[in-house]
Amino acid sequence: MPLLRLLSPRLVDIYGSYLPDFSSSFFYPLTIYSYPTRRHLLSFLSYFALFIACLNLIKTKRQFKRIFAVIIIWAALLAFAELTWRFAILQEGFAGRVSFIVGQKNHFAAFMAMGVPLGLAYFLTAYRNSQKAFFLSLSLLTCVAVFLSGSYAGIGGLIFALFIFALLLLKNKLIKIHWLAVIIFIFSLIVFFIANLEKLNNLFPFIMDKKFPGRFYPARDALRIIKDFPLFGVGGGNFQYIFPLYRTFYAGFYNYLLNDFLQLFIEKGILGVFFYFSFFILVIKEIFKKIKTRNSSSVKILSIGVLSGLAGVAAHSFFEFNFHIPAIEVKFWILLAVVYKYVNTHFSKRPLKNGPGDT
Repeated sequence: MPLLRLLSPRLVDIYGSYLPDFSSSFFYPLTIYSYPTRRHLLSFLSYFALFIACLNLIKTKRQFKRIFAVIIIWAALLAFAELTWRFAILQEGFAGRVSFIVGQKNHFAAFMAMGVPLGLAYFLTAYRNSQKAFFLSLSLLTCVAVFLSGSYAGIGGLIFALFIFALLLLKNKLIKIHWLAVIIFIFSLIVFFIANLEKLNNLFPFIMDKKFPGRFYPARDALRIIKDFPLFGVGGGNFQYIFPLYRTFYAGFYNYLLNDFLQLFIEKGILGVFFYFSFFILVIKEIFKKIKTRNSSSVKILSIGVLSGLAGVAAHSFFEFNFHIPAIEVKFWILLAVVYKYVNTHFSKRPLKNGPGDT
């Protein structure tokens, strides 16, 4: 009891308010409700096991080529299915919030956007003009699906991913300026002609009137939880149970906060956030370190394409709970593992037939 009070005084107060025999018991967990915490831990271990499996199972150039191609083609097929369902079958366009693929349009946009920079990278590294045209078309289709999803945060995440992609390519001198100009021009056409211009013109007022309050007020109240549970948090999966005690407004029930990183801080505390980000920082730092040592422009471009997509979904997650969606989590961990193994694997100098070569 004294140790628990020292580690989390507010948790002791909550136990005392809701458990009549609180003082007579010997052991109490640091998490408010242990079941969702165990489920969260199991989920994380499953994704980490997937990460380790990808590191050990993908070894050859052909395997890397195939998994990159499958991710790009699969995203384009899902984008086509989503556009067909939304515009041809339901005929609701921007009005619909539900996604045929993931369940919600914001998460659909995040899932799709991760593959766009990779598709462009594959386009830049392909040998044949037919392959270049094919993968550029798939990337454009996926990009169109993101813009037509109506997800403002998703569109912002995609633009951020493309910006990072272009910036890293220019910094590493991996793309000629005329190719970059062509890509920027094409995607500008998508923004201004394929997307709904009236909706874009009303973007700022719509965000300030409708979107901003729904994200600002929960985040404001959630910060008070961090103040009471700074070190260990409230436990994984417990945000939905603790938030009603701190909420100062009424707008329905919140399973998740519309900010993955803030919710991570609330549930895992300072220690959890430190270990969580330390892992990703070390992995990404190692990837960039290996990119600098590789002689192959193909390896560099494809690796930057993957990292840019991951950066895009991370930026999007400041305004959404993408990392609570299994489809997005699985794709994220697979891409992270594949790019890490890719930059650490050396191949023969003989180009792979009909595909991007790398050494």
